[in-house]
Amino acid sequence: SIRRLYTETREAKGELIRADEQQSVSAVTEAPPPTVAAETDLPEVARLMTDYNLIALPVLDGEVFVGVVTTSEILKLDDILGLSEDEPEAL
Repeated sequence: SIRRLYTETREAKGELIRADEQQSVSAVTEAPPPTVAAETDLPEVARLMTDYNLIALPVLDGEVFVGVVTTSEILKLDDILGLSEDEPEAL
């Protein structure tokens, strides 16, 4: 759920990447980072953030970078739109 995203992200222990200052980013990363399209729905964004233990995701329009979505933005939208699966629906 979207609420679990915040908790899991806060509790996650990141690994420090150590590299020579002459190395490029591509030399110390394993694969291209996950990205989302501007049309991606919020539960899918939350799932990707949880699966990859991220606090932010790049947003692309085709191959053009258009912004970044963060966990705090997802949580704010969840509060506004009531998307969380953990909360009962209002009667």
